[in-house]
Amino acid sequence: SLHEASDREITQIVDYALGRGVNLLDMIMPTAGPAEAIARGMQSRRKDVIAQFHIGSYTNMAGVTDRTRDLEETKKAFERELNIYGSGDSDIGMLHYIDQTDDFDAVINNGLLDYAVKLKEQGKIRYIGFSSHSVDISKKFLQTGLMDTFMFSLNPAYDFENTSEGLRVSQERAELYAEAEKRGVGITVMKCYAGGKLLSASNSPFGKAMTTSQCVQYCLDWPAVISCVAGVKSMEEMKASFEYLTATPEQREYISILGGKAAVTE
Repeated sequence: SLHEASDREITQIVDYALGRGVNLLDMIMPTAGPAEAIARGMQSRRKDVIAQFHIGSYTNMAGVTDRTRDLEETKKAFERELNIYGSGDSDIGMLHYIDQTDDFDAVINNGLLDYAVKLKEQGKIRYIGFSSHSVDISKKFLQTGLMDTFMFSLNPAYDFENTSEGLRVSQERAELYAEAEKRGVGITVMKCYAGGKLLSASNSPFGKAMTTSQCVQYCLDWPAVISCVAGVKSMEEMKASFEYLTATPEQREYISILGGKAAVTE
């Protein structure tokens, strides 16, 4: 949502966040417009930032971010990102937005995965990852043995499913998180507030509003989760995400909202 702010606000938000300990930024944006403003906010602390660059995305002629599986287009887009943001010591190359089997096969077979491996060998990135909303596709990537991390949509609205006994944690999602932990593959969480739904009692499947601190704690309690990437469009929202750092254990507790069904972390 950062692109909804003005260029001046974007630079201020990024600078504010990095100055208070944020050290991971996901670089995918709906449009190319905010890139220069983000880069200005990052500039003085670039070496301290882990940037998640998406491999397999590009900016089309309309200035909108889109997927591509064309290898040459992918390379040009990645080099453009490096030119704008510079490189850090711990950057991640994320194979971008793969939810379908045929798309997974394309990324594996048309050179995109090989390109990511080469970038790691060259030291242009330190880690290889992927972004997905699919449990099945995520498992396929883990089975390659080449992944260091992945970006996954994780929150109680997505993890819980309706059963004859009421809302229960999805077993297949719990198994994915456990498998990632077993393989030493870290998860950076997207949608930790479910696009804001969990922050609203009327929109939450649990009928009660959660706080940002409760949402973050829920995600961090799962195996393999190493970071929550919260989308913000204003300084107010950025500061709300920081509430987790000063929240008490009681303020972070979420079990009462989920009906006593805590995340399975064993």
